Amino acid sequence: IAIFLLSIIICSIIGFQMHKATVSRYNGFISQEIGSAMQLLDIFINNGKYQVETLVNQDILRRITKYSLPNYTKKDSLIFNNAEEEETYNVIKSIFNGIENAYPEIDAAYFGSKWKNFVISDTDADLTGYDPTEREWYKNAIKKPDEILLTPAYTSITNEIVVTIAKAIKDKQGEVIGVVGLDISFSNLITFIESIKIGKTGYCLLVENTGMILVDPKHENLIAKQINTCGIPCYQKIETATDKPFNMNVDGTVFQAYVYPAKSINGKFVALVRQDELMETFNRLLFSMLLITLGLFVLALIISFVLSRILKRYFLNMEVVFKKIANGDTTARMNYKTNDEIGQLMRYFDESIDHMSIMLKTLLTETAHMGIIGNTLSTDMTKTEHSARNITGSINNLKD
Repeated sequence: IAIFLLSIIICSIIGFQMHKATVSRYNGFISQEIGSAMQLLDIFINNGKYQVETLVNQDILRRITKYSLPNYTKKDSLIFNNAEEEETYNVIKSIFNGIENAYPEIDAAYFGSKWKNFVISDTDADLTGYDPTEREWYKNAIKKPDEILLTPAYTSITNEIVVTIAKAIKDKQGEVIGVVGLDISFSNLITFIESIKIGKTGYCLLVENTGMILVDPKHENLIAKQINTCGIPCYQKIETATDKPFNMNVDGTVFQAYVYPAKSINGKFVALVRQDELMETFNRLLFSMLLITLGLFVLALIISFVLSRILKRYFLNMEVVFKKIANGDTTARMNYKTNDEIGQLMRYFDESIDHMSIMLKTLLTETAHMGIIGNTLSTDMTKTEHSARNITGSINNLKD
């Protein structure tokens, strides 16, 4: 029992340390993978901001007038008054197309003026009636003309989930004449995030702080939906999550979730690892340790049984010897000739009986000798007493 309990304690301590090591290893791996996704996202956003800043300083855009670009709110939007206006339109569109082709993450580049003019890089979208001044990216950029705007994610006119990076453009006199914008698509980022495998079955989510799901490799039908209305109740935990891991039951499977802030888009990366996979190594090693412990326990029982039988045989022999000694027979001996500790003990026991027997014999001999002396002394004292009585009689006679 002592060996079994000691083994259980050792297994518990080692198992706890192994569990900590397993979790720490997964945390490091997850942080590395999420860090790579964050770097890619930061590259996308920072590159977009750089391109917007470059476009804002383009002279051709700062010299735009009311008649330089098409106005899709009008019926004849692509009819130019002269060749110069058409040339301006073609040059701007060429610049936008060059940016879109050079950077795969850029879904579209465009410019909207305060006169409702609009030009965009190549797209198949129907722009009839399109008024840039009514769009959120335009309105918010006008409010802060000296800042680069990053919008929340939304579905663009190209049917892509994008965020817009926009900034107001001023003319030579410093008056705001419009806003230039770039749509950063999540297509490439989604592909990259979907390729991240945390363990065998783990995966990543990308969720905006507004609650919009941007990337979900296991539920593509939930992209662009809100967490509160997506139909998976446990996703709501993401909104209140801290830096500590927590459990989520997704489609009947328990995952351990880790949340990391994605500051470049005001969102969150969520890494999901299956709970049973996280504990798989720990459980396997713990099971092996329990088997070893059980084997040690069985072995200890066998050894204890064998030793107890041997010791019982010794004790039975000692019982016989002690009974004989109790009856006055000091001739009984254990007579074990082994050289182990028990054999030495039995030898000392036999030697003790030998010494005790000798002492008893000596004591009996001395006792007998003391009996003879006592008898002699008794006879002499009797004679002396008789003589004393005779002398006493004689003295009394003399007195008479």
